[in-house]
Amino acid sequence: MFIKSVRFKIMLWYMLILAVTLFAFNIVLYHNFSRKLYKNIDEVLYSSFDGSDTSGNISWEARRLEIENAEMKKIDSTLRKLRIIMVILLPFTVLLTSVVGGFLAKIALNPVDKMIHTIHQITTENLKLRIDIPDTKDEIKRLADTFNQMLMRLEYGFTTQRQFIEDFAHELKTPLAVLKGELEVTLKKIRSTEEYESVIHSNLEEVNRISKIVEDLLTIVRFEINVSMLELKQINISALVQDITEDIKILALQKNININCLAKDPIFIWGDENQLKRLFINILDNAIKYTPHNGNISVEISRADNYANIAISDTGIGIPENEIVHIFDRFYRLKKFNQQPGFGLGLSIAKSVIEAHKGKIDVKSTLNKGTTFIISLPLPPSV
Repeated sequence: MFIKSVRFKIMLWYMLILAVTLFAFNIVLYHNFSRKLYKNIDEVLYSSFDGSDTSGNISWEARRLEIENAEMKKIDSTLRKLRIIMVILLPFTVLLTSVVGGFLAKIALNPVDKMIHTIHQITTENLKLRIDIPDTKDEIKRLADTFNQMLMRLEYGFTTQRQFIEDFAHELKTPLAVLKGELEVTLKKIRSTEEYESVIHSNLEEVNRISKIVEDLLTIVRFEINVSMLELKQINISALVQDITEDIKILALQKNININCLAKDPIFIWGDENQLKRLFINILDNAIKYTPHNGNISVEISRADNYANIAISDTGIGIPENEIVHIFDRFYRLKKFNQQPGFGLGLSIAKSVIEAHKGKIDVKSTLNKGTTFIISLPLPPSV
């Protein structure tokens, strides 16, 4: 309804402010004008009196009263006409300027009407639709920009959600198919105890695989919605990373990979020890996985700009430049090495842990030369 529209409210406020302003202006004008007129009576009397009575019949007092009454009638008549003019012009001026103001408000808000028309057309199926940005630098342009940015975030959210469901279904499809196939084959005839045990062990592996996927996904979701509360305490991050590096050397020995960890001084941060262990194990496990035999992995711990920096470098296969932006996506694995074991959730969990600790991660990679992950975790203010 027009009465509930912003245009009507603007016009109403405009009318009210204009009416009050004009009313105050008219009062001041009328007051000053009338005072000026009354003040002029003395000047008229002075100019009309020559100091003598030529007729000898009319006294000076009678002459003064006669002139004063005549001037008063003129003043009253003039002020009455002025009042009539003001009474007529005030509402007419307010009405006329309000109509003009309403027209200008319509022109000013016309982009908003276009935005509303476009918004009504946006659904989950056409989130790529965007609002036309007016060629201005006012609030309406900022509103259109903000709404388009929101649409971009929604589009990304829906796309990510859809991709997540597809990837999740794809990851579960294989272990469920294996479970179903083995059970169906087993039930076709009576098997020996050893065969039943073999099938149960195989099914248990697939169940563990499914459980691991679900557990990792729940961890990521909890971090995303801030449900997972970190158990923060003071941690010597240098000692923690060194211990993890020593433990993971067992995996590296299987490929004859050399791992070195360099930490000059103890560096303390506030963090969740279990989650941080998971973070560094995931990244080091990836480094081992994608580094060929006889390769090298180095871990360097330092402090800079109020951050504890942990740089993990390998001499592995590297990451294509166009894929670096996707490596932290759920279920994403390098296209060229998609057959590597894993679910594509390790780096996604690592990023969630880092963000939960208010940290950041940077990746530098060169194909066939290696990759460096730089994890930066904030130091306590007192450090």
